[in-house]
Amino acid sequence: EANTITVGEASTKDRKATPVEVWARTEKGAVKLSGELKTAITVAGKEGAPEVIRGADRIVLQNVNIHNDNLLEKLNTLKKDMVSVGLHIDTDTVDSLLARDMGGALNHLAAIGTFGTDDVKAAPKEANIRLDNVNITLVNDRDSYRTTHQDTSRRDNSFDYRSKESDAILLSGSGNHILASGGKFDAGSVDDYDRYHHNDRANVLNILGKNNIVDFAGSTLKGDIRSGAAGNKVNLSKGSTLTGNAIAGTGNLSLNLDGSTWTGGAGPNSPDVSLSNNSVWNVKGYNFTAGEDDSYSPYSSVNSLALNGSNTLNLVNTYGQAQLGGRGFVGSKFGTVLSVDHDLTSDGKGVTTVLAGTYSPGNAHRLTNIGLANDGYGGYQFGAINVDGLATGGKYALSVESSGAEPYTVGGRLADDASDVRPHEFVSYKTSENRVVTDKDGKSVTLNVISDADFTSLSAPAELGVYQYAAEKVMDGVNNRTNIYYSST
Repeated sequence: EANTITVGEASTKDRKATPVEVWARTEKGAVKLSGELKTAITVAGKEGAPEVIRGADRIVLQNVNIHNDNLLEKLNTLKKDMVSVGLHIDTDTVDSLLARDMGGALNHLAAIGTFGTDDVKAAPKEANIRLDNVNITLVNDRDSYRTTHQDTSRRDNSFDYRSKESDAILLSGSGNHILASGGKFDAGSVDDYDRYHHNDRANVLNILGKNNIVDFAGSTLKGDIRSGAAGNKVNLSKGSTLTGNAIAGTGNLSLNLDGSTWTGGAGPNSPDVSLSNNSVWNVKGYNFTAGEDDSYSPYSSVNSLALNGSNTLNLVNTYGQAQLGGRGFVGSKFGTVLSVDHDLTSDGKGVTTVLAGTYSPGNAHRLTNIGLANDGYGGYQFGAINVDGLATGGKYALSVESSGAEPYTVGGRLADDASDVRPHEFVSYKTSENRVVTDKDGKSVTLNVISDADFTSLSAPAELGVYQYAAEKVMDGVNNRTNIYYSST
């Protein structure tokens, strides 16, 4: 059996568990898990059958609430100390080894139960840290600062804002497999309302260690997922929702959605992303602030994008939904550019729906409810998928929302604005590429691999103004690119 340490009580058929309440006071962490978690030891038993002689170490947290919001409201003691960590996981998973002599035979120390350890090369298949109905709610304090220098723009008051950072879960250990069942994890909000707050961070999961697996099953996550080390994998399943960015260097993070929803961006150097079983990714711009960065399109970057079954990519996002006097749209809509550094792949077992364009009326007049589309926020907003590698397998159904407004076109194809000399590329990828593959004899050979993804319109052509437009595939032989446009029918 596993060697299990349990914190918190479990619910029964007759009695609901009373949650353990923990205050998250400082960056040291409200709850910290540390030490080594040993894997199980298996030896050959009778007739060669494996026999476990020592169970794996395991930690279970159940029905635990970690927060700092109520304490802040009641005592206001954290105003200048708002770097907060809810759960700090500093454990390292290690392999348990029986002591052996140079020849590999058990020595006399093994006979009396002496064990050695070695770092694991990968996280165990079964979770050795379980978070059952654990809820973490943190607050980033907008007003905290320390006085160290003069700032004439603020009437000679001295302000030096300390970047405010909260980690709902800080994972500094390596080789762990964590399973969170249910629960809400909220790292608080980041106030990028002026230049003093651009370094603020609200991380729902901040991974500093390597080779970890973190599973969220039926969980709600608010905040960024950040990984600063190699080999980390985060899996969202059973209707989990993530609202926040995935921030990692190439090779540091694999984010996988299975029947779950993600609203956020990816960057700066591209995590690997996969979607399966009717997952939804509402693609936002990484490090993009509406109203401040409107001179360019929101942008996200992934190292690779793998799609299994039917899924949805939404490249259109709305920022702000307010109305003036109950009338008129006062927000803005943007089309997001999604860059795929390597291949876009699909298993071909479903259709991926891609919302790639919309019409933004701009700030509608509060009386007439008519958007003039000339205030910097209006007009057609188109997203794009730019693939540096191949697009292999699968069917994609593109859609652009219909509108009565006339779009800009170049050669009968939709364009972004009046200054364009080329139409808008909704999707672009390599037509073919020479790849080294292994043949049936195990030898490495070079083959020309061709992109075979199928991009079509979702249903009937979109009506934009007086004409209808549908997806059109055009192969650029000179540049070895295949581009998907929207052309008048």
